[in-house]
Amino acid sequence: MSLRRIESLCRIETVPEGLRIGAGCVIAQIWADKLATSIPLLGKMARAFGTRQVRNRATVGGNIASGLPDRTLAVCLLALDASVHLKSLKGERIVPLEKFLVGAKKTALTPEEMVIAVTIPQVKGFQDYNMIGPRNAQFFVTVSMALVVDDTNKKVHLALGNAGPIALRAHLAEDFANTAIDWKKQQVNAATAAEFGEIAAKNCNPPSDATAGENYRRHAIKIMARRLLIKAFEEEPR
Repeated sequence: MSLRRIESLCRIETVPEGLRIGAGCVIAQIWADKLATSIPLLGKMARAFGTRQVRNRATVGGNIASGLPDRTLAVCLLALDASVHLKSLKGERIVPLEKFLVGAKKTALTPEEMVIAVTIPQVKGFQDYNMIGPRNAQFFVTVSMALVVDDTNKKVHLALGNAGPIALRAHLAEDFANTAIDWKKQQVNAATAAEFGEIAAKNCNPPSDATAGENYRRHAIKIMARRLLIKAFEEEPR
């Protein structure tokens, strides 16, 4: 059964909560939509997402409902504090994405529910996505990362992919950065960035598999987090 012709599942629109993206939207649609790409992280995610064929078939709902830890979209939505809209005959409920992802290939979705949309609050500030893999071509990511700097609330959001059984937020690293960053001067020093990476790498549970070992993934997370935080505060004033 295909749900692709249900118009309400394929809309991208602004709502009081921010931006609402229907679960039936494909990644190519996000890439081409001005509303969606007004959130920089979504545009970067779409460009990094698979091949053209995959972008034209992969849906928002399918990407997050799989519960897999290496899904590109889930990592970016976590960093953006997105919420998932679920619907059944009993009604609709809204669940923060972080609570929706409950375990390896497990979500908060009940048998009678379906994902109908995600909503993303508007965030002003630096946003970026980075990933590494076994080759410079189409691949399943070895580890991925999304960083959002919320200038309004003076907070850092860091989400990790393939660093545990589910995509996750690095809350201990975030808490450290939120207090260590000089928000008045919009500056972060090298020691703070290095410690940020160390905390992120220590407080996750990356797997060892045929692609890479746990230690390699931890090292990658440490370096990637450090570089992204430095990059966030080296760019033009926001």
